[in-house]
Amino acid sequence: MNKSFANSFVLVSGAASGIGRELVQQLYLVQAKILAVDIDADGLKGLKAQLPEIEILTLDLAKEKALEEITFWLAQNWKQLDYCFANAGKAYYEPFEKQGLNKIEELFHLNVFAVLELGIVLRQKFPSLYLTITCSAMAYWPLPGYGIYSATKSSLLAWAQAAWLESDEQWLSLAFPIATQSKFFDRAGQGIPRPFPSQKAEQVADKILRGVKKNQKKIFPSTLFRVLLCLNRYLLIIKPIYQYYELRKFKKWIKKQSNS
Repeated sequence: MNKSFANSFVLVSGAASGIGRELVQQLYLVQAKILAVDIDADGLKGLKAQLPEIEILTLDLAKEKALEEITFWLAQNWKQLDYCFANAGKAYYEPFEKQGLNKIEELFHLNVFAVLELGIVLRQKFPSLYLTITCSAMAYWPLPGYGIYSATKSSLLAWAQAAWLESDEQWLSLAFPIATQSKFFDRAGQGIPRPFPSQKAEQVADKILRGVKKNQKKIFPSTLFRVLLCLNRYLLIIKPIYQYYELRKFKKWIKKQSNS
């Protein structure tokens, strides 16, 4: 049975840019009531100016009190929450030798711990809540330079697989976008090469919403990646060839950085 977002109450994290912003814009068109959460205050203000009926909340989800602030806001302003799109995340693009404990803790806290805590606590308060997590194609195919990021996304997939086994109802979706044409990867490192292929954030958001409406557990916004994932089960050389292609780009970037 297809879901409807019309007049539903929706929380979107990482809402100020990229996939999150597109999710807000598309949900707004169907008259959903939206709470947009992000660390980027200016980005949220710009979104609010564009879509005046949304609610905004400026928060760093990596901070200890962030979840308390979200639940407090919901208790004060809304009596229900139908959907949560846990989209906030961060990546670093660098050699594994430079991935110190502080960066590992930062990415795991934001990409994994904060996401799981948000979903679990909100499900306890709103038992009918449907949770959608923006994962990544790197959960399946890790890429050079994105060691920590790939590890965080693989962790989310493993958790979700266990949750699906435990649950009698379908309340959880994971989306596995490829590289998105947004500022997300630009923030991962200086002058980094974007992984191939890439999609527009608008296309990714549209596929995510379509997948949620159909109760899909795994949502693959890129048809190409889904096909390659299936083909690699039989032609095991596909994944190594792709990873080698990205490794060459990574080594060229490392060389360029050392010469600058």
